[in-house]
Amino acid sequence: MGGIVAVIGSKGGVGKTTVAVAFAAWRAESGATVLVVDTDSNRSASRFLTDAQLPGIEVVCLDDPDDVLEQVPSLSERFESIVIDGAGGLDELSRAALLRCDVAILPSGAGALDLRGLERSARLVRQAQSVRSGPPRAVAVLNRVRLGTVLAREALEVAGSFGVPVAANVLADRVALADAFGQGVSPFTFPPARESAAELRRLFVELFPESQP
Repeated sequence: MGGIVAVIGSKGGVGKTTVAVAFAAWRAESGATVLVVDTDSNRSASRFLTDAQLPGIEVVCLDDPDDVLEQVPSLSERFESIVIDGAGGLDELSRAALLRCDVAILPSGAGALDLRGLERSARLVRQAQSVRSGPPRAVAVLNRVRLGTVLAREALEVAGSFGVPVAANVLADRVALADAFGQGVSPFTFPPARESAAELRRLFVELFPESQP
């Protein structure tokens, strides 16, 4: 799958950068050329990718909405996949990303505050879809979930009420995934994170079945 994927979140702590970097690594596994556009002021994605030097992935930092609007289309002509790590909030950078992306991924935790943030993200997506008369395709992803709990089931139900499809595959709260990123390695090559890696693969295959490595 070519095109531009933006990972958008209204608040910190929902795993936005984790999902963005993992998706970039998954795409690179298949031999695709990938550019990560880091628009988050924390620069977590660019710091990790600079240290890890994962093959097939380059990174650029943009912190001006106009730069996102003007540069992303031309950058997409040079790379098979563009992954935008959205800003740490629903500001003009997030709006710019939604005006340029083909697909928007909206990570969310299962807690009440996280779901309120997801509702705000979904609203911003619907506004972009209205302006663009269709795109971007959007999907919410529950992350850092305690599997099999009532909270997880209820969170799926609530997330489905915000007007954006919710991925059937969720990502569990696993220490090994954080350890992989903390050590500067891809979760797909870090043996202790094999369960998280399997969850990520299932999620990305669900979202992009045409892009399986």
